[in-house]
Amino acid sequence: MRINKIIFFALLIAFVNLVNAQTNWTGNVDSDWDDAGNWSAGIPDASDAVTIPDVTNDPVINIPGAVCGALTIESAGKLTSNNNGGSYDLTANSINILSGGQLLITNGEVTSGNFTHAGVLSITGGTLDINGHYTSSGNVVANITGGTIEISGNWDGTSGNGFDPSGGTVFFNGGTQSISTHTGNKFHDLTIGGTTNTKTAGSDLVIEGNLLISSGTLDMAADANTLDLDGNFTLSGVSFIPYGGTHDIAGNWDDSGSGNAGFSPSSGKIILSGSSSTTIATKSDNNFFNLEINSSATKTASTNLDINGVFTLTAGTFDAGSTSIDIVGDWDDSGNNGGFTPSAGTVTLSGAGSNITTGSSNNFFNLVINSSGTKSAQSELDINGDLTVTDGELAMGSNNADVASGKTVTIASSKTLSMSSGVFTANGSSDINGILSVTTTGKYDANGDFDATGGTITFGGAGFLEMSGATTSLGSSFTEGSGTVEYDGTSDQTIFNTTYNNLNIDQNSVKSASANLDVDGNLTIDNSATLDMSATNYNLTIDGNYTLTSGTFTSRTGTVTFNGGGSQSLTPGSSSFYNLTTATSSTNVTLQADITVTNDLTIASSTTLDAGSNRGITIGGNWANSGTFTSASGTVTFNGGGSQSLTPSSSSFYNLTTATSSTDVT
Repeated sequence: MRINKIIFFALLIAFVNLVNAQTNWTGNVDSDWDDAGNWSAGIPDASDAVTIPDVTNDPVINIPGAVCGALTIESAGKLTSNNNGGSYDLTANSINILSGGQLLITNGEVTSGNFTHAGVLSITGGTLDINGHYTSSGNVVANITGGTIEISGNWDGTSGNGFDPSGGTVFFNGGTQSISTHTGNKFHDLTIGGTTNTKTAGSDLVIEGNLLISSGTLDMAADANTLDLDGNFTLSGVSFIPYGGTHDIAGNWDDSGSGNAGFSPSSGKIILSGSSSTTIATKSDNNFFNLEINSSATKTASTNLDINGVFTLTAGTFDAGSTSIDIVGDWDDSGNNGGFTPSAGTVTLSGAGSNITTGSSNNFFNLVINSSGTKSAQSELDINGDLTVTDGELAMGSNNADVASGKTVTIASSKTLSMSSGVFTANGSSDINGILSVTTTGKYDANGDFDATGGTITFGGAGFLEMSGATTSLGSSFTEGSGTVEYDGTSDQTIFNTTYNNLNIDQNSVKSASANLDVDGNLTIDNSATLDMSATNYNLTIDGNYTLTSGTFTSRTGTVTFNGGGSQSLTPGSSSFYNLTTATSSTNVTLQADITVTNDLTIASSTTLDAGSNRGITIGGNWANSGTFTSASGTVTFNGGGSQSLTPSSSSFYNLTTATSSTDVT
């Protein structure tokens, strides 16, 4: 029995020694890894644990297929892979670089399982292939200027400060992996590849070079995790998930890859920064959520952009070229005056409700409002292309807008363009199929042709509609309110048949009535303009003041009727009336200058014609007064050159005269 026990323990000790074989580097001969004289127990095999201590001759990998078990590089120990041909390699079960220890890779390949980094890792070329996990601790040193670190496991750099390479690439080529770094650490170039699985960030990621997602997904995982990228962002793999964080990209943005290339966040912000001009390219079915440009250079869109959140231009220039931009949230380019000045392309606001804020020197080209809800301007809008409201409402409020000459303002059926106290200038044509609403003192200045066929124009206050071109229609529904319509074209215009509140006839051209004209407020003729009641001899009915300061009223053989039911003033200028009458009880018309009525003058019952400051009246037809005539010290002159009748009431004349020898007043 005793002999059996001795044999058993001898065999057990031999087995343990075989499993836990250890050989240490001595460097007794030279730096040749493949020289048994440099090892304490011979050249290591795949099961031998190896320790590299501080010795005179540090080992150098000088063969292909070098192997060992667990490799430990002690303080002041150093292992070098510098094969110029790149064919030499070492495979270790694991590598542990202790504080002060060094692993130098200038060429060739070093492969390990788990990799623990507490010392110095220097890479200028070649490959460090980590088939397990990377873990750092303490104040590590990463003198990395080139080469590649490939890793298939998790990256945990949270306990080691100092991983700050100036070159090289870290390539995540495994399946599902996590990436966590210390706050002071960074990558140079970072590649997400391998399988289509997800690589999940467990901390902020700082990348001083480029980020390539060639396969798989990079998931930032939490709102607090940010991506800070000094180089280019390229997505050709499965996806980038920004979560709710804010991510800064200094280089080009490109998610237009022909692979899955999915980028469609529902939260988070991408900031395009950097001092160099860069480009933005996206796949057709991808989108940003919030996108901000904050740069001292130009960011150029090379594809159409879809933004499901807010767009902000904080600094720099955004060159959209001829692309189309669809934005759901707010548009704000007020951060840089002159930073957004497209000469082509279309911006479409497609959210249910959003704000539009622009810099004072910025403009849109084509602007489309295409969603239910209200898009509210927070500043002036300069539109050098077409403005189209296909859905919802564009609310200008108190802000001005200008649409360029030769371009069109189109409001679709039942959709709205509104303004309160601002001025909206349409230098091209206006096609109002929906609602044009002026709520207080605002103005819609149509310098081109105006067509509101089937549309609705509403004055909710003392606003203005000015029209310089041909007016096809003022809509199937026109609410005059207390507003003013002005025809101010320099070419002849036709006055649309509707009931106006205030009507202004302006500029040196002829404005012709298309039907009897009904003005519920004031009529003003100015700037050498002509109001022509046309050869059809249409009548004019006015409830407010009649003022002709400079221009002509061509009455033809129509009748002008004052029927305001209150005080009205009449300033005739140098033009005469054919028939002039007061019609409604309590109407009191006061002359502001001498008037000429070439045919009949009628003062209806319970109305008053007041000569004001001794104004004269010249009449070529009949005088019929069933109301009151207040003559003051003025003169009424009959000059018809034929038979005229005089039907006075109890009112008297101050001066009454006949001016031609053939005048016969009865």
